[in-house]
Amino acid sequence: MDTQHKAQDSIPDRDLHRVYFYPPLHEQRRAWILDVLRGERPRISSILDIGCGEGTLLGALCQPAECHPIPDDFDARFGVPSGDEIRLRSVIDMVESMYPEKIAGLDVSAGVLELAKTLLENQANGYPFLPPKPRWQELKVQLWKGGLEEYNPAFNGYDCIVSTEVYVQVLTTPN
Repeated sequence: MDTQHKAQDSIPDRDLHRVYFYPPLHEQRRAWILDVLRGERPRISSILDIGCGEGTLLGALCQPAECHPIPDDFDARFGVPSGDEIRLRSVIDMVESMYPEKIAGLDVSAGVLELAKTLLENQANGYPFLPPKPRWQELKVQLWKGGLEEYNPAFNGYDCIVSTEVYVQVLTTPN
């Protein structure tokens, strides 16, 4: 028996057909969601993440924008000549950032919500090796433990509700 054949025999069958993605699929889905949210017009200012888990999407939403959005009436208020208005708008369109004012997460697991809380606190306070980035506007963040079995009026008024990486759990009750 040759050595090439022996090497193939040592790999379990389940690993021969395993597919790997780079970047991992959950990161690709999160990037896609952020792209969709950035492209929404009028802009989305409040987002609720159902099944937020460890808060990775919320953490990305907590990142402060590189610049504050310029109000639509900026040119008129500050007397920018009409020729400069086009230049100013094209620069703004190049920097598509999110400016959420309110984000929230819901999950059934208290353990993962603790991880989410820690992640979000680190985003707000900066990591030990990185200083915190300043926010140009206030961001309200809430985390709730629970599910969607009952109506929750606190969910009213959100511009966008996201649910990703959620696996349906079917609960059976005795008859």
